[in-house]
Amino acid sequence: MTAPLFWMPPETGRDLGWTLIHFLWQGLLLAALLNTLLPICRSPIARHNCAVATLVLMALAPIATFLFLHDFGKGGVAAAGALPLASIAAPWMNGLVILWLAGMAALSLRALGGWYLAQSLLRRDTLAVPAELLQRCHDLQRRLAMASPVRFLVSRRANVPLVIGCLRPVILIPLSAVSGLSPHQLEALILHELAHIRRLDAVTNILLTAVETILFYHPAVWWVSRQVRIEREHCCDDFAVSACGDAGLYVEALTSLEEWKVTSGLLLTAKLAANGGRLKDRVARLLDAPVQSPKVFAIGHDGFGASQSAGCLGRARGAARERCGSAHPDPGNPHVAALPRRI
Repeated sequence: MTAPLFWMPPETGRDLGWTLIHFLWQGLLLAALLNTLLPICRSPIARHNCAVATLVLMALAPIATFLFLHDFGKGGVAAAGALPLASIAAPWMNGLVILWLAGMAALSLRALGGWYLAQSLLRRDTLAVPAELLQRCHDLQRRLAMASPVRFLVSRRANVPLVIGCLRPVILIPLSAVSGLSPHQLEALILHELAHIRRLDAVTNILLTAVETILFYHPAVWWVSRQVRIEREHCCDDFAVSACGDAGLYVEALTSLEEWKVTSGLLLTAKLAANGGRLKDRVARLLDAPVQSPKVFAIGHDGFGASQSAGCLGRARGAARERCGSAHPDPGNPHVAALPRRI
C-alpha cells in the first residue's frame, strides 16, 4: 500500500483517484462523439465550435464525477443500496493521485515557460513598425470594425506572425515578412492575426492550456485540442482570404514564410504561434484541390527532410500562382527602408 496523502483527507484522495479513472471512458466517449459530428459539419466555424464544446464537456465531466462520488461517500446516495466499486479505496489509489499531481505540475511549468518565451519576444529585438505599414494596419482594424486597441511590432526573432496577449494584444510581424513580401501579401497575413483577436482565440487558448494541463494523461484530450487548433486556423484562413479577396496571394504569402523557416531553421516562435495543421493541408483546402507532396519534416532532423520540405512548399506556391495568378513577393518592399533602429 502506498503512503497516505497527508495534505488531503483519505476520502478526497479516493474520490479524486476514481474521478481520474472514470474520465478514461468519459473522455473516450466524448471524443468519439466529436469524431462523429466533425464530418457532418460543413464549415470550419461549426467544426471549431463543436470541438470547443467537447473540450468544455471534458472539463466539466471530472468535476461532476468528483462531486457525485464525494456526495455518495458521505451517504447522500448510499442509502439507496449497495456500495459501488468507486467507493472502495484501492491500495494504489494514492500513487495514482501523486503521479497525476506530478504530471500536472510539469505541464504547468511548461505553460509558464511558454508564457515567458512569449513575453521575451516582446522585450527583445523588436522594431517600431514603419509609419506607412502602421497606417495600413490601422486601416485594416477600422475595416474590421475592431474597437479594441492592438499594438504592432516588427520582430527580428519571430519567424511567423503571431498574437501575444489577451487584454492588450500585440501582433508581432517578422522582419523577413516585411522585407520579403509584397504589401498586399503582408496585409493578408495581418488579417489572419486580426481574425484571431476578433474571435477572442486567446481566451480559447487559456481553456486549451488548462484542460491539457489538468487532463494531460488522456490522449483524447490532446486529439480534441488539436482539432480546435486546426479548425481555428481554418477559420482565420477563410477570414483572411475573404477580406483580401485573393486565395492565391494569401497562399503564396504563407508558403513564402514557411520556406524561410525551412532555410533558416525552425525556431520556438513557430510553436508560440500555435498554428494548427500542416501547411500543405491548409493550402489544399484553400485551393480546393489536393497538394501532392511529401510530408514536411521537422527542421534540424536532417538535410534531406529540409530539402523535401522546400520542394513541397515550392509546388504549393506554383499551384497558387497557376490557379489564382498571384504576384511574386517583392524583395524591394519600400517598408524596409523605413524600418527604424532597434528599440
